[in-house]
Amino acid sequence: MKPILSILFFLSVLTVTFGQKQDQEVGITIGLINYQGDLAQGTVNAQQTNVAFGAQYRTFLSSKFALKGALQLGKISGSDLDYNLERGISMENQLLEVVAQAEWHPLGLTSFEESGTFVRNFTPYLGLGLGVVFTNEEISTIGSNLKPEEDSGSLIIVPIDLGIRFAVTPSFSATLKAGTRATFSDLLDGVSENGNADANDWYLIGGLGLQYTW
Repeated sequence: MKPILSILFFLSVLTVTFGQKQDQEVGITIGLINYQGDLAQGTVNAQQTNVAFGAQYRTFLSSKFALKGALQLGKISGSDLDYNLERGISMENQLLEVVAQAEWHPLGLTSFEESGTFVRNFTPYLGLGLGVVFTNEEISTIGSNLKPEEDSGSLIIVPIDLGIRFAVTPSFSATLKAGTRATFSDLLDGVSENGNADANDWYLIGGLGLQYTW
């Protein structure tokens, strides 16, 4: 799938209508990204945590259910040198993520009382969807006798997010979220045959968001 097709898919999410007025939000996010794969030992290597940026649009279909489209840009990295492994591979990969998610807000969108008075509130939410991540890995090595690897280019992902949404004012909300991305591939880091080809790569992403609501 080409980047332009994914962006058009993202824009189509923005135009979803159901014949009635819905609360809508558009905003930006800043956070952290880390990955789990052949160049990462354990769950998270704090030394290889990087900054991620994004933009998102959300439309509420009801008080408890919403659709969201999001773009996120970040870099993942990993290195055998962090673990003194003789293989000697290091990697940096610029990721562009395009996702669409359905969200469940169990406490509902209750920013206004029946009298019309605004009340600050928060609700946890769970997001699940489908997307694509475009990759541009750069590999360096000080080892030898390494097998050639494929270039993934793009991967289908399943984004799973858990967060909290705060209604700060009638026009602005803030979110705090953390999520994981299933890639169904061992090529996110550009290392497969030279590592554990039977284990797929994942990445973690999360952070703060600020949204304008109307």
